[in-house]
Amino acid sequence: MLASVLSDKEKSIISSCKVEYPFMKFTPKKPFTLVLDLDETLIHFRIDKNNENKGLLRIRPGLNAFLKEMYNIYELVIFTASTQDVIYHFLMKIL
Repeated sequence: MLASVLSDKEKSIISSCKVEYPFMKFTPKKPFTLVLDLDETLIHFRIDKNNENKGLLRIRPGLNAFLKEMYNIYELVIFTASTQDVIYHFLMKIL
């Protein structure tokens, strides 16, 4: 599984950021919330057929600039159907 390739820093972030299901931390600092779908919208990941711990991660062009601009306007929520260990690995790549 991908969790076996996470760095110690990534594992530390995962353990410190857990939020009890099904609730998110509520921080109403901005009047509107922008919900973005991660899977197949912001990123695309294809697992290597020969090694399930490796794969190709494609990040949508201009994503970092878009997220920085939207962060100035909205509270950002990134939605995913992926598991928590996988999602934090991807978030470390795009944030």
